Amino acid sequence: MSDGSYAMGAGPSGGTSSGDSSMVDTAKEEAAGLTSSATDAAKDVAGTARDEAASVARTTKSEAAELFHQTQREVSDQAAAQQQRLAAGLGAVGEQLGSMARNS
Repeated sequence: MSDGSYAMGAGPSGGTSSGDSSMVDTAKEEAAGLTSSATDAAKDVAGTARDEAASVARTTKSEAAELFHQTQREVSDQAAAQQQRLAAGLGAVGEQLGSMARNS
């Protein structure tokens, strides 16, 4: 080539020098290291995501159970209040009927 550039791995003589071979080996080793680092990082991220998902599931289950018990208590309280109102209403009706029977 007349512009002074060479094909990858080729020196001015067109052959591959031992320096170029060493650079290729170094690049391969660095790529392998990066691959290993990326794999380890991905495993760490996956582990963290799994742990967080489990934590969210436990929290959701706990909050759902608490909501169920709270709802159960409120319904029970409302039922007791309705029962008291009904009993008071029936007592008033009984008194009225008794009064009507005495006055007749």
